[in-house]
Amino acid sequence: MKKIKILPLLAIAFVAIAALFSSCSKKDEAVDNLPPNTMFVQSRAYAITRAKIEDKGERIKIKLKSNVDDIDVSITCPKAAIGIRLDLSQRGKWEFDGEVVEAKGWEQVLAEGSYVDIYRYDGDHISLSYRVRQLKSGNVEAGNYSGRVNVKHDD
Repeated sequence: MKKIKILPLLAIAFVAIAALFSSCSKKDEAVDNLPPNTMFVQSRAYAITRAKIEDKGERIKIKLKSNVDDIDVSITCPKAAIGIRLDLSQRGKWEFDGEVVEAKGWEQVLAEGSYVDIYRYDGDHISLSYRVRQLKSGNVEAGNYSGRVNVKHDD
């Protein structure tokens, strides 16, 4: 009789553990499968509606604005990083300023796997993706954008 009572308890425990693991992977899955022109902050996704670039000669500063006015991301990096995946877990001349993740590469780094990848930048068009995780808090931001961009040149 005791064996019969233990089996349902084991089944309930198994279902609870499975649900725990699946909830962890859903967050990563949401980040990896973002729709085009979307930013992900913690557990919410926002459409990117505007993109601006400040061309500072050797560096560019990319500003992505969402459909919610106070949700935005700013990424500053060397132009030499265009076309390569910039590893934000390594020190460098980069800055990331998001809603819940912020770092300056010469002062601090982000968690392993954090990156910015600028595939294309040619005048009025940019294509990029990013995924960042703060070391201590574990806060996550990710996004991608491909489209027109307003460019301001600092001469």
